[in-house]
Amino acid sequence: MAAASPSNAVTVTIKSDVPSDFGALTKSPVGTVKGAKSNEAPNPAQTTFNLTLPDASPIETLDVTLAAGKAGFSDFDLSFDIPFQRNAALLYASIVPTEPVASDQIVREFVADTSLSTNTQEIFRINQRARILFRERQALNASPVEADVGVAYWLVQSSSALISKVKLVVDGDTAQAADKLEEWTAQSAPILTSFLAHNPLVKSRDIADSLRIVRSRDRLIRAPIITDLDSLVLKDSTRSAACARLETLRSRFEDEKDNPGNYELWNLQFVLVLGTGLKCKYHDAQTLQASQKEDWDFDVHAFADALSGYSASGDRNAANEVGIVNRVQAVQQLAKVANFDLPDEISGWAPVTRK
Repeated sequence: MAAASPSNAVTVTIKSDVPSDFGALTKSPVGTVKGAKSNEAPNPAQTTFNLTLPDASPIETLDVTLAAGKAGFSDFDLSFDIPFQRNAALLYASIVPTEPVASDQIVREFVADTSLSTNTQEIFRINQRARILFRERQALNASPVEADVGVAYWLVQSSSALISKVKLVVDGDTAQAADKLEEWTAQSAPILTSFLAHNPLVKSRDIADSLRIVRSRDRLIRAPIITDLDSLVLKDSTRSAACARLETLRSRFEDEKDNPGNYELWNLQFVLVLGTGLKCKYHDAQTLQASQKEDWDFDVHAFADALSGYSASGDRNAANEVGIVNRVQAVQQLAKVANFDLPDEISGWAPVTRK
């Protein structure tokens, strides 16, 4: 789907594949549509929402609920992130039957009947049913069997696919399923070994790849936003709005310092955000005054500290550092034009040359 023009407007299209006698599709308010009647669309086959994000928001979360309206079926209830200036991908709202009891036989049948799909609508169905079964199996508090590994895997795998396709927000069930898979993997649990033996199309690396996407989800979704903002700060017509969004993003990174998740990827993106922030604040280096030097020193040392933290990590490669090179060179040029000092961590920084 083509990107929208640099503005606060985004379009979200949600398709429902359920009969008309099911309940209503509702969404949580986002931006200026808060409280609007268009929040509800009874029995939609397809509903398009035109949303306006807040001025300083780089990304907002959309909560979608499709009420079942019939006994024996479960509500669709998921959340998605909507980045600024990018039309959202098509979302499918699917109703699936509620299992009366998630017995060993039912979960075995689910695992046996489930296979990898690239169809977004089918992935939603797999995701919904795996979530229901996983939740009910946890409520039983029974010793896990081989099929429980399959349920957890398909929940995490389908969630990882929807993260890539439609920026799915990871819910508590998916996070718990990921915990279980990591625990079974670390223990080389017999039920995991048995599941892999009986499901030869699923490899250990498939589990690892799905877990990586789920655990690094926020970083993966923010990457194109950071790239967009770095481009927009270069233009007079878009700089102000881009800088406001960038400041919001920087604050979120600051809030995550104590629990960054994937530290190397978090630190890399934090460096990129701080570097672009310097390009925002000091874009007209020729007009900088001596009175601004105190602010410059504070901001540039924050960038230097983040850069040092990244450089000290053991997971550096040349491909990841293209964006950092761009920021470092821009900051070095700003300092040269303004005749301001730079810390050694910036003036002497060099990228890695190995792949």
